[in-house]
Amino acid sequence: SNNKQASNNKQASNNKQASIQPTTSTMFRRMFRKKKTKSTVSKSSTVHAPATNPQATIKELRGRLVAAEKREEFLHKRMQSVMETAEKRTAMGDNRGTISILELKNTIESEIDTINETKIILQSLVINLESAAQDADTLVTLERCIRKLSEKEKS
Repeated sequence: SNNKQASNNKQASNNKQASIQPTTSTMFRRMFRKKKTKSTVSKSSTVHAPATNPQATIKELRGRLVAAEKREEFLHKRMQSVMETAEKRTAMGDNRGTISILELKNTIESEIDTINETKIILQSLVINLESAAQDADTLVTLERCIRKLSEKEKS
């Protein structure tokens, strides 16, 4: 009888531990799930909402272009300081340090190249949107003229 009670107690404690300790997949789901908050939902809806008029889109693209230019300017300043550090390390005879710093310089240069490509894309998008907006305005004006002419012919 004592053995039965002991085994029942062990089973009960094991069941409690099993219910307390989540499985690995449950634990990962809890750790990496996205917590939906009111601010997260409102931010995502504003960021992904497409602009209805071309002028707002052009303004947003120009803002991104300015941000890319600022980032590029920052990276140029950083590259200058990296080069100064590399010169100091070379003067001290620290070849390993110089090589690691020059690798950082190459990384910065590739990031600057990426930013330049992004700027070109943004500029072409702005030009295309401006052209499309102008074409749309021209079509609206032509439609008005056609309506007015047809009204004049009727009267």
